[in-house]
Amino acid sequence: MRISDPFIEVSKMAEIPYELVPKNYEIIGKSMLIKFKKDYPFDKIRLANAFKEVFKLHAVYEIIDIEGPLRIVNVNLLSGERVIEQHVENGIIYSLDPSKIMFSKGNKYERWRVGQIVKKGQIVVDMFAGIGYYSIPASRLAKEVHAIEINPESFHYLLINRYLNNSFNIIPYQMDCRDFPYENFADITLLGHFESLNFIEKAIEIAKNNSFLLIHTVERRGSELPEIFREYNLKVTSRRIVKSYSPSTFHYVYETIIFK
Repeated sequence: MRISDPFIEVSKMAEIPYELVPKNYEIIGKSMLIKFKKDYPFDKIRLANAFKEVFKLHAVYEIIDIEGPLRIVNVNLLSGERVIEQHVENGIIYSLDPSKIMFSKGNKYERWRVGQIVKKGQIVVDMFAGIGYYSIPASRLAKEVHAIEINPESFHYLLINRYLNNSFNIIPYQMDCRDFPYENFADITLLGHFESLNFIEKAIEIAKNNSFLLIHTVERRGSELPEIFREYNLKVTSRRIVKSYSPSTFHYVYETIIFK
């Protein structure tokens, strides 16, 4: 342990053994979100107060769970006060309420990667836009980004982030992506949701022939290529693990080309 290690100070202030101070957390702006192990044996509020003081935070939240297909985050405020944060990444500003909106810093490479995939003048459809995680990087070179989001809270921040980043080539839609009206339309189709495989048929409808689809899934390591890819003639050009999702499953991203 280094003398400058802030967890030493947190441990002393909270009177919790160093090795039992949680080290896995997200800091969004100046708000910390911690996922505690089940039956954590120490006073969470005392610990949160110490984190807030040592890390100079606005708030410390406990992540309870993430609910349903809208991926609504359920948290408990342990210390401080709720603040709308601004997280800056790769020159992009993301405004959000960490108590209501997910933001995984573990997906940083994927947000950067989208900005590298898009070519000047292309049309992009983001079927699960959220607050603009991928839509804003895509908008840097795209002709248009059609950003679809069903969750009204996320859509609210999508509009704010569109403005903050001067991404006015983003065309926002608050709707179920299955209701998107255009066919054979997109040069690039983004499916940034863990249940993306349930929306492949609609994505194929939206996509042009010989166009690019980027598909997120949750699978066991080493599992076979999803059968639906063969069914819809999707050629996989890249498959990579983003991060662990649970002890037995991983967050994967497929880069694919559709041949109709």
